[in-house]
Amino acid sequence: MRRVVTLAPALALALAACAPLTQAPPPRGADARLSGRISVSIAGDVHRRGTGGAASFELFGSPEAGRLELTAPLGGLVARA
Repeated sequence: MRRVVTLAPALALALAACAPLTQAPPPRGADARLSGRISVSIAGDVHRRGTGGAASFELFGSPEAGRLELTAPLGGLVARA
């Protein structure tokens, strides 16, 4: 009996971990906004040192009409498209 009491919460937790997450659809009529960070790393070779960089991005709008902004780590605007 004690073993069943011990395994029941573990089984419930394992089953809950397998449940699919529902994703809310984007709101209609309102522009979507996504933001995050991006990092680029370029490997070097024998003659040249590797290089890289990081930036933050914000994506506004919809697939038909949107805007992308890249900002440097210190907050300056690097590019807008």
